[in-house]
Amino acid sequence: MSRISGGVRGDRSDSELPDEILSVIPTDPFEQLDLAKKITSMAIASRVSNLEAEAIELRQTIQEREIDTQELEWKATRLESDFQESDSRPKIVLRENMNLKKERDSLAANVKNLICDMAKVKLMLTSKLERRANAIFGTENKDLYMSFQVLVPKNKT
Repeated sequence: MSRISGGVRGDRSDSELPDEILSVIPTDPFEQLDLAKKITSMAIASRVSNLEAEAIELRQTIQEREIDTQELEWKATRLESDFQESDSRPKIVLRENMNLKKERDSLAANVKNLICDMAKVKLMLTSKLERRANAIFGTENKDLYMSFQVLVPKNKT
């Protein structure tokens, strides 16, 4: 191995290169610098090319991730909407149940009132019928009055 120092080949103190490479390197320092610039340019161009290819791959990966993110956001929105809908259904059913119970209780109270009113009307009707029968038949026609009593039900209250 030989050394290059200031364009002169000599002892091995600065840098060591194989003899095959030294045989193709020019001996003039300016030519060596030109060759070094070309090698550096080629290395930089190769590195830039590799970085550009990597950047393209990264951009594609970013686009794929953005698409995945959009799909996941859409699914999350849909699931949230489904959750809110399913969460509101029991509340609506419960509210409807409460309204139906109130309506049932109100109808039950109305039925009780109507039954009570009907009993009063029945009592009033029976007593009117008895008074009219007494007025029509009088007390002297007891047999006719008794047959009429069979037709008119007695009030059981």
